[in-house]
Amino acid sequence: MIRFLPLLPLALALSGCSLFGGSDEACGTGDSVASGSLSATVSGDSFRAVCLQGSLESGTLAIGGNLGAEGTPVQEQINLTVQGAQVGQTYTFGLSNPGLIALYSAVDVSDPLDASGVYTANPVIGTGSVTVDAVSASGASGTFEFTGHNDEGQTLAVTNGRFDLEF
Repeated sequence: MIRFLPLLPLALALSGCSLFGGSDEACGTGDSVASGSLSATVSGDSFRAVCLQGSLESGTLAIGGNLGAEGTPVQEQINLTVQGAQVGQTYTFGLSNPGLIALYSAVDVSDPLDASGVYTANPVIGTGSVTVDAVSASGASGTFEFTGHNDEGQTLAVTNGRFDLEF
């Protein structure tokens, strides 16, 4: 768990809603709140974010979206970071792309320090790719897929990922 625990605050910071989730109105109004869509298939289940965030700072694209947590204690989200994001490029996870990170988390708000629901793909572990179709200071679009690993050695497949954000 210690290996992924430092990623939990990053994931929560990049998510559009608070840890306790909520509807679109609960997503906030900060500079990094985005509009658009972020969707994927997570272990065969549909994921369509309710709250979105995104930014492009010094060439690093950071996007995130979560499902909110209304009616459930579990906060689910996907976060992507692409350092040096350029239009038309496909980035694969591995040592050749040290600034590429994907994260899926399903954290129970009653036990937020339990990192067993945090799956990551990064330069050291995990597989997959992110393709950037468009990127600018005002938005980004593209596709992604990854197989993330948690601290217990389990894997989780995120497929058919698509983002189209204005920020």
